[in-house]
Amino acid sequence: MISGLTRVTTISGGDSIPLGVSSQGDDRATSVTDLLAYMQANLTFPTLTGTPNFVTQYAVPNANPFSVSISNTTPGTNIFLICAPTGVFAIGGIVLPPIIDTIDKQEVMIHCTQTVTAFTLGGNGALMSGEPVAGAPLPAMTGFRMRYDLNLTTWYRVG
Repeated sequence: MISGLTRVTTISGGDSIPLGVSSQGDDRATSVTDLLAYMQANLTFPTLTGTPNFVTQYAVPNANPFSVSISNTTPGTNIFLICAPTGVFAIGGIVLPPIIDTIDKQEVMIHCTQTVTAFTLGGNGALMSGEPVAGAPLPAMTGFRMRYDLNLTTWYRVG
């Protein structure tokens, strides 16, 4: 019974780890080194799916109307844009990264701290699906998330 085993706080590659071998129907042991090799050969960690990392960009528009273009300084990187206009503006828009620099499943999150009475989102060469309605208000302290699909050259709203 594993719960009855004495615990150790340091291990080495030659140490053994107990496991149940389903194909053999019994208990066996493997080395820490063999377990590590198995994990390295069989584990994959997603880069743009699951819980992706985002690089933060900032925009502080101070004119009405305003337009903010999201830059893809590192192509393929997920982006979190914090748009903090200096006041409530009647007209404003954000332009997504150009498709030439965008990869499949890349995401952009946008958060706006002030109300924009007539907001537009530009696809910059891509189609869009589920985007905020062009010319509709974008309330203060709200945001949304878009994901790019390379096969259909389309940004989809996912949040």
